[in-house]
Amino acid sequence: MKLSYLTAIWKKSDESVPDYIQRFRDVRNRYFSLNLTDSQVTVLAFQGLTGPIREKFSSQDFESLSHLA
Repeated sequence: MKLSYLTAIWKKSDESVPDYIQRFRDVRNRYFSLNLTDSQVTVLAFQGLTGPIREKFSSQDFESLSHLA
């Protein structure tokens, strides 16, 4: 899997944050050969959130996808 596959995943406008995180997690789990830390995966998922959500939580440090959800 290429890193670009994960960076191309964005939250859909009609999708809740937990649903987006689950979809991101599902894609990540399908391509487990990509060697990234939990923190790196979480940063990629955070970047796929919509602008207003990212702005609201930009001062937070998320350590895992569960924490982000």
